[in-house]
Amino acid sequence: MSKPRCREEVKSDEEWSAVLWLQEAVRHHLVLEWEYEPASFALFPPATYQEVKHLKTKDKIVDRCLCQGASYTPDFVITFTQKGKRLLLDTFKKSFMATGSEEYRIWIDVKGAFNPNDQPRYFSVIQKAMYYINGLWVSRIVPFHKQGRKAKGLFAETFAPESCRYMKRGPLNACGRACVGVEQFLELKCSK
Repeated sequence: MSKPRCREEVKSDEEWSAVLWLQEAVRHHLVLEWEYEPASFALFPPATYQEVKHLKTKDKIVDRCLCQGASYTPDFVITFTQKGKRLLLDTFKKSFMATGSEEYRIWIDVKGAFNPNDQPRYFSVIQKAMYYINGLWVSRIVPFHKQGRKAKGLFAETFAPESCRYMKRGPLNACGRACVGVEQFLELKCSK
C-alpha cells in the first residue's frame, strides 16, 4: 500500500490519526514523503525436519514443518526533510541514532494506549529482532492518550492535526485542549 485516503483503508483509529499527522507534516515541509505498510521483512525462516514415509513399494523422504516462519510489516516509513529532522529530533531520537546521523528515514509502528495481551512486551521482541536481523529500528508510536491530567504521545510531544483537535460541531476536544496545532508547534520550535 502507499497512502491511505480514508479511515477504512487503515487498520485502526490510531493509524488514521498518524496518517492525518503525516499529511500535515508534509504540508508544512517537515516530512518529504511517507508510505503506509511499505514492505514485509523476514525475521525467522520456517523450521522443518525430514521424515521417512513408508509407501507400498518404496520409502519416500518428506519435509515436515516444525514451526512457521515469522515476518513483520512496519506501519509506516517516513522520510523527513532537513527542517523536519532538526525540529523533531527529540521525538524520534532513537530512530535517527539507530539509522545513522546522515539518514532522514525512519520506520514506525503505531499502537494504541490500551494494549491487551502484553503487546508492548511482544513488540519489544519484534523491535529487537528487526534491528539485529534487518538493521532497522522501528519506533513504537502512540498518537495520543491522557494519563490522569497529563497528555502523552506523539501529539503531545509535537502537534496534533487540526482534524483531531476539534469535535464535529466545533469546540476543542481533549486532544485539542492538551496539544498545540502545527503552526503553534513551528512557532515554539523556531523561537528557541
